[in-house]
Amino acid sequence: MVKEVTNKVSYKVTNKSEELLLKILSKCPTITIAGIQKKTALSESGVKKILKSLKDKGFISREGSNKIGF
Repeated sequence: MVKEVTNKVSYKVTNKSEELLLKILSKCPTITIAGIQKKTALSESGVKKILKSLKDKGFISREGSNKIGF
């Protein structure tokens, strides 16, 4: 099942990095961590930390298996 992703940001995030990642994910929901790194110049661990924070806050969720990715 594929959900429609919109470019509207109608929620508050706690920092600019979270906001940036949400914008990137809204434009390209299938982007990899490596792809996010290239667009943001964040480290792999930095990207993972922000993704975990967004996931814990309920802004994003994983669809499919966790076996091959975040």
